[in-house]
Amino acid sequence: MLETLDTLGDVLLFILGFGALVAIHEWGHFIAARWAGIRVYQFAVGMGPPICSWRKGVGFRMGSTYEAAANKCAALTGQDPQNVDTINLPQQIGQTEYRLSWFPIGGYVKMRGQEDLNPQATSSAPDSYTMTAPWKRLIVISAGVIMNLLVGAALFMVIYKVGIMMPPPVVGEIAEGQPAALAEPTNGLSLGVESVGLEPGDRITSINGHRTRSFQDIFAAAAMNGQDDAMEVLVERPGVEGDLRFEMTPRMNEATRFQELGIYAQTSTTLVENARLGPELQKLGLPGVSPGMTLATLDGEETSTHLQVRRIIDASEGRPLEAVFTGPDDERVLLEIEPNAALQSATVELAPDQRTSVRHLLGMTPPLEVRSVDTDRARRAGLVAGDIFARVGGLNWPNFAEAIGEIRRHSGRTIELTVVREGAFVDLSAPVRSDGTIGFGAMDAGDSTILATRIPADALEAEDSGVTGTPPIDLPPGSVITSVNGAPVSSFTEIRSALRAAANGDEDATVNIGARLPLGGAYGAGPDTDTTWTIAARDMKAIGELGWINPLHASFFEAVRELDKATGPIDALDRGLADTKRMVAMTYLTIVRLFQGTVKVEHLKGPVGIVHIGSTIADRGLIDMLWFLAIISVNLAVLNFLPLPIVDGGQAIFVLVEWATGKPVSIAVQNIATLAGLALLGTVFIVVTFNDLTNLFGG
Repeated sequence: MLETLDTLGDVLLFILGFGALVAIHEWGHFIAARWAGIRVYQFAVGMGPPICSWRKGVGFRMGSTYEAAANKCAALTGQDPQNVDTINLPQQIGQTEYRLSWFPIGGYVKMRGQEDLNPQATSSAPDSYTMTAPWKRLIVISAGVIMNLLVGAALFMVIYKVGIMMPPPVVGEIAEGQPAALAEPTNGLSLGVESVGLEPGDRITSINGHRTRSFQDIFAAAAMNGQDDAMEVLVERPGVEGDLRFEMTPRMNEATRFQELGIYAQTSTTLVENARLGPELQKLGLPGVSPGMTLATLDGEETSTHLQVRRIIDASEGRPLEAVFTGPDDERVLLEIEPNAALQSATVELAPDQRTSVRHLLGMTPPLEVRSVDTDRARRAGLVAGDIFARVGGLNWPNFAEAIGEIRRHSGRTIELTVVREGAFVDLSAPVRSDGTIGFGAMDAGDSTILATRIPADALEAEDSGVTGTPPIDLPPGSVITSVNGAPVSSFTEIRSALRAAANGDEDATVNIGARLPLGGAYGAGPDTDTTWTIAARDMKAIGELGWINPLHASFFEAVRELDKATGPIDALDRGLADTKRMVAMTYLTIVRLFQGTVKVEHLKGPVGIVHIGSTIADRGLIDMLWFLAIISVNLAVLNFLPLPIVDGGQAIFVLVEWATGKPVSIAVQNIATLAGLALLGTVFIVVTFNDLTNLFGG
C-alpha cells in the first residue's frame, strides 16, 4: 500500500513538473502577445473544462470567471447581465482569464482573431492577432519555443552546478560477434596494442569528435548514427599511453530494434529491485538471495563492480566460488556460485541486413528456452518458464536465431509451437504482435544437452566463428548427447569439459559421442546411438582457451553511477547550453532516423510512456527529475516548431507566406492543412499511446 502511494506521489510530482513546462511555454506566447498589443482572452494550463480560474477585478473562482465578470460588468454599467459584452469589458475588469483545466496534456493562449483549430476565427479589430504586423506575430509564435529552450538550458545549468549521478562511459560487457568486439584499433600498433575489439574497463572519451560524458551518450550516438555509416570512437584503456582509435558501424539489435555497438554499461554488484528477478535467482540455485541485495565478496575478495566479479570468475577455472550477499537489514547469505562455461560465438543472419550472435560449440547449438513470461498474451498461449522449444512454426529444434527469426516472420499472425516441458511434448498456439514478439524472455538452454539446428556452414566458415577445420557432428537436430568418450554429460558445460579432456596435443582428436535420437512419439523415446567425431587440433586448442562466465548476468545488477558535476558556474553554463544544443539536434535527428528506418515507431513515447518514465526517474530524486524535465522542455520546443499547422511551426509558415506574398493563406488551404495535421498527430498519438500501454501492461 505504501509503495503504491509512493508511486502515485512520483506520478503526481512529474505531472506537476510537466504542467509547469507547458505553462512556461504558453506564458512565452502570452507575454509576447501582450507586448505586441494583442488582446488575450484566456491563458490556460491544461485542456478541457476549467477546474478553476482567476481574473483581475473578479478574483478566484471554481470553473470559469466569465459569469462573475458579466455580473460585475452589469453592476458597474447598469446593464442586464444577459446582455453584457464579455469581449469588451470595462477597465476595472481584466480582459484575460487565467485558467487551470482538467486534462494536463497541454495548454493554450486564446487571442483575439486566432485559434489553432479554427482558421476562420479572424478579427478586423486593431488589437487582434490578425491585424498585427507579421514580424510581431512571428515573435509571438516563437516565444513559447524560446521559453522552453531557455528553461531547458537553465535546468541543465542547475543540474551540472549541483551534480548528477550518471552511468559513466565505461565498457562493462561486450557482446560477442558485435561491432565493438570485432573492431581493430587503427593506431593499435603505434600504441603497442595488438588485440581486437574494445575491452571491459575501456572508457570511451568521444564519438565522431563529440565528447562522451555518460554511457547514454554512447547509446544515443549509436542509435542516431546513419545506417551503414562508420563511427570514430576514441578510447582510454588502462595501461595504454594515449587514446586508441576505432572505427565501427552499429548494427540493429533485433531485441531492442535500436542500432547498437554491442557494449553494455558497467554495473555494480547490487541486484536490481525487480520482482521478475526473483524467479531467475531461484532457478540459478541461489536460495535466500533476493532483488536489492549486494554481492559483497566473491572467493574472499570484496567486490563493487561486475567487472571485478568477471575477473574472479575468469580466474576460477570453473571451480565453485564462495559468495556472500548482504541485504539492507543486515541480512547475510553465504552460498556457492558455479561458473558457466563460455561457448564459441558465430554471427548468423535472421533476415537480409539483420544479423545476430549465436552461442555454439564446434557448430553445436543449444535450443531456445523460455526464461520468463512477460505478457498476458504469452501466459494465455500457455508458455511457462523452463519450456524448451522443439518446434517454432515450420522449424524443428531451432536455435536462438532461427526461433526469433521464425517468430518475426509470423508478425501479426498466430504461430504454432511445440515445447518440451517436464520431459513431455506440449503443443501450443501463440499470437505474435505486430513488432514480431510474443512476450517472453529467452536464452539458449546451455544447461541441457539437446542439440538444436546446427550453425549454417557459411557462418561456421567465417573468421569469427572459432571453427577452422572440424566437420559438423553427424547428429540430427533434437538429439540428446548422453556421453563423450564414455563420460556422462548433462549440460553444454560438461560437454565442453569432456571435449577438452580428449585433447591430443598437436594432433587431431577422435571422440566417441553417445546420443539419443529424436525419434518416437514421445520426448526422449528414441534409440541410443554412437557416432565418431574427428576434431581438428586447432579447434581443440580453441576450446581449451574458452573461459568462464558469471551465471549472474550483468543485467541483473544496477548500473554504476558517477557524479557528473561542473567545475564552476561558467562550466555549468557552457554544459547547459551544449546539452540544450545537443538535445535539439537529437530530436530533429530522431525524426529523420524515423523516416530512414533506423529508429522505429515503437521507440516513440506518448503521454503514458513519458509519465511512466518520469515517475520512475522522480523516484531517484529531485536532480534526476529535473534532468528529465530539461530533456522534455527541449523536446517540447522542437516538436512545437515542426511545420504542422496545429503547432507553432505550421502557424509560422502561414505568417511567412503572408509576409512574402502580402496576403494571408486562404481559409480553405488553412482548413485542409489543419485537418491533415490533426489526422497525422492523432494517428501518432494513438500509435504511441498503444505502444506505451502495451509496454506498461505487457499486452
